[in-house]
Amino acid sequence: MKKTVATIIFLSASMLQGQEVRFGAQGTLAFPVGDAGQSEFLNHRPAFGFGVNAIWNFHPRHVFVPRFDMTFYKRNFEGNNTNPLKSSATLSDIKLGVDYNLITKFNGFYGIAGLGLSSFDWMGDDVARDKKTALYFALGAGYPLTNNFLAELRYTHASYTDVTDDLGRRWNRSAPAINLSLMWRY
Repeated sequence: MKKTVATIIFLSASMLQGQEVRFGAQGTLAFPVGDAGQSEFLNHRPAFGFGVNAIWNFHPRHVFVPRFDMTFYKRNFEGNNTNPLKSSATLSDIKLGVDYNLITKFNGFYGIAGLGLSSFDWMGDDVARDKKTALYFALGAGYPLTNNFLAELRYTHASYTDVTDDLGRRWNRSAPAINLSLMWRY
């Protein structure tokens, strides 16, 4: 395993040697779907996020993009007749991954395929903290609005196992999201 990782790092470094590196940042609006999106907590409510990335063009049409993304879902629960207590909870989703972008010949549109590690951290007033990590994949498309601004639409998916809900029950949750991002690259 160590030899495989070392070989991948060596080949990646040799492919990227001498290539121009650009850096960027992004703001994201995330829409949860799937099991997690249908949960009482998320209830398909959008979340906001931000991140940073680096861009290596190793061919005019092929781009390698390591990225770091953070998305925050926050919800305040209002008391009602059956439960008069007010509470709040936050779910943070942190992703560290790599995208491969294939630039098409159609006016700069590009396809996105990515893999990475996703970690979510659930914190609430009356809920035990639960932190889980899983692999994720991403698929999407992007379009350069200007030389420095790009718009991306990405679908990300991670499946978390053995998640504890607010009643102490254990679940397996799929956590796909549709992300709309505005990226700035300098």
